[in-house]
Amino acid sequence: MKIGGLQKFSLIDYPNKIACSIFLSGCDFRCGFCFTGDNLVFTDKGVLTIKEISKNKLDCKVYGINGNFNKISNFYKRKHSGKIIQIKTYLNTELIECTPDHKFFVYSDKGIVKKKAEQLTYEDYLSIRIPQRNQKVILDTKIAFLELYEELNFREISIKPKLLEKIAILRKKKYSWRKIYKIIGITGYARRIYNKSYFKNKKKVPVIKRKGNKIALKGSNFYVNKIFEVDMDLAKLIGYYLAEGCVSKTRNRKNSYYISFTFNKKEKEYIAEVKRIFKDKFDVLLREVYNKKNKTLTLVTGKGVIAILFKYYFGKNVYTKTIPLSFLYLNRNIQKELIKGLFFGDGITSKKYIAKYQKQRIQLTSKELLYKISLVLYRLGLINSRFRNELIITDKHIFELLGQSELISKKRISTRRYNKINSEYIFVRIKNIKNKMVKSREVYNLEINDPNHAYNISLYNVSNCHNPELVFNEESNFSEKEVLDFLEKRKGKLEGVCITGGEPLINNDLIEFLKKIKNLGYEIKIDTNGSNSELLKKIIEDKLVDYIALDIKADKDNYNKISGVNIDITKIEKSLNLIINSGIDYEVRTTAVRNYNNLEKIGEWLNNFKIKKYVIQNFVIRDKLIDNNFKEIKQYSEEELNEIKDSIKKYYEKVEIRV
Repeated sequence: MKIGGLQKFSLIDYPNKIACSIFLSGCDFRCGFCFTGDNLVFTDKGVLTIKEISKNKLDCKVYGINGNFNKISNFYKRKHSGKIIQIKTYLNTELIECTPDHKFFVYSDKGIVKKKAEQLTYEDYLSIRIPQRNQKVILDTKIAFLELYEELNFREISIKPKLLEKIAILRKKKYSWRKIYKIIGITGYARRIYNKSYFKNKKKVPVIKRKGNKIALKGSNFYVNKIFEVDMDLAKLIGYYLAEGCVSKTRNRKNSYYISFTFNKKEKEYIAEVKRIFKDKFDVLLREVYNKKNKTLTLVTGKGVIAILFKYYFGKNVYTKTIPLSFLYLNRNIQKELIKGLFFGDGITSKKYIAKYQKQRIQLTSKELLYKISLVLYRLGLINSRFRNELIITDKHIFELLGQSELISKKRISTRRYNKINSEYIFVRIKNIKNKMVKSREVYNLEINDPNHAYNISLYNVSNCHNPELVFNEESNFSEKEVLDFLEKRKGKLEGVCITGGEPLINNDLIEFLKKIKNLGYEIKIDTNGSNSELLKKIIEDKLVDYIALDIKADKDNYNKISGVNIDITKIEKSLNLIINSGIDYEVRTTAVRNYNNLEKIGEWLNNFKIKKYVIQNFVIRDKLIDNNFKEIKQYSEEELNEIKDSIKKYYEKVEIRV
């Protein structure tokens, strides 16, 4: 039994009884806005599955329809039985799986609109937000130094006092550490002990030297700029690094990193360009190493501080390659140079291939880098297709950018029939929609701290969940034993127990729980929406309930629209008949929400059931609502509620107002 809350004392939840209220998690009228666990979400921590984010409650920000990364405010998980919608689009091989009611932001002639998954057709276009703002990007070398060396752990070691005294004498005589090592016959550990500042919480912390606007690690005389502003040349070099570069480490010493770029020996123009930019930016001449077997030429330098800079900001190998999020918002002309370097290094340069297939492609093993480069390309107006770990482009503008236009023989090549693009969005057409049935499948959702209530699945804009905790909370805040122990202690002081939610009747083990409460001598009230008439019948027959409150959301014709999901009205009507004919005390109630439900039409519908007691509950604005837009709704005044009561009392034997 999943128990989401316990109110230990109440005079109003159970009419004419001193009672407590037990809140059971879950609701079958909840929004069906959920995805299966393997759906991918683009975050500031990389491309992660929604299951990984939700289960671990990761502290990350999610890319949204505003083109920014927004904080997650809640994580939701539940089990879903029924239909799952599978969606595939052109330009992307990733499968989207969601519940039928989850809403997507899709293209329309009037702008972007929300549309449920089950309403999508092959004519619909899902939307991807293109990053909008422009910003300068600064690479801070010091941050890279500090971050790297926090990764290296050293065990605590000691050295004899006499040896330390000897080292001190030699240091006063200006002996270098290399010479001291030879004289005493020790290695670098003595130096680390002698210089206490090298230790901090058993982790090695680099000592940084400064010379004007340049810095170096202590022990090295090679200085680099403290900060680098990413300009066109540096962006192009970074592109080459993402394609052909890596950072390696041969010895467990702080300055043993080296950076290398590997090209086909025939790519002389690219080799010369990398050497030039490297010399301009770092004042370093790259060494050439030729591999006869592979016919490759590697450009390399052992200047560890440069390798550290690239490793920190751009990853060390094909699996960890990335660009900072700020690169999504770089000046577009600078982004073009990044793309040039990337595609010159790892794109298609074969004239025969381009002339034959009329397309450009690049393989990116890092999923995070794949998503980021895809967004950069969209920002440059270059439509691209994500095919597994490749980006494929047939937009003619890529060939203009890469200087390959003369290889394009077709007058018009593009994928525009499958998409629409403007400066703010790329709209991608749906290729395939399928349905499948699942049973007790875990599904997930996120609540985003953003007014648009949106995040992304495979970059596509989707609506988020903004429901109260009890609706989606699958975790128990109280154990069944804790609640039963509490009820045992309160015997003689409490008269009744109110079982509410969420929707209590979606819990399969509810009957056993009710029996345990009954065995303690309590009368039981159940709040329900009436959707599970079969279980309600069993509870009534087993005499496990003494009072029932049935919630009616809307009139019969608008029930699905108001509740937001498809409801079998016949089950609600069956529950209503069961309650009325049971001989048990009951009430039928509706929460009155301005411009939302029509109590007059509800009365017309319920008039045939000869209801004894109908309760009008005034809508109350709370911190957590099923839809945050309800916070803007004006509540009914007491005078207005009385007017409603007078107009509908003809439909019921008795009408009450509860505020």
